[in-house]
Amino acid sequence: MFRIYTTRIFAFLNEFFKNSRKAKPKGESLSDYLTKLSNHFDKITEHPEKSDLIFHPKDNSKCTPEGLIEAVLNWRISQSLPIFKDI
Repeated sequence: MFRIYTTRIFAFLNEFFKNSRKAKPKGESLSDYLTKLSNHFDKITEHPEKSDLIFHPKDNSKCTPEGLIEAVLNWRISQSLPIFKDI
């Protein structure tokens, strides 16, 4: 299943760092929106740390969309799991 993804599919990670939606969610809707995004991240990456990679990173310098993709990629390679279709 994972192989169907490209690195472009992870553009949604930018939302955790900069809200670029035209309709800005507030209050409960913002929380719901971020929960949906983090659940999606958990599902498609299958990484054991799940959204802790985003919200509780071991290395803050890698807490960027690119750093998250790198962490997922490195973990999947270490587990001999399929990686992104475009890599």
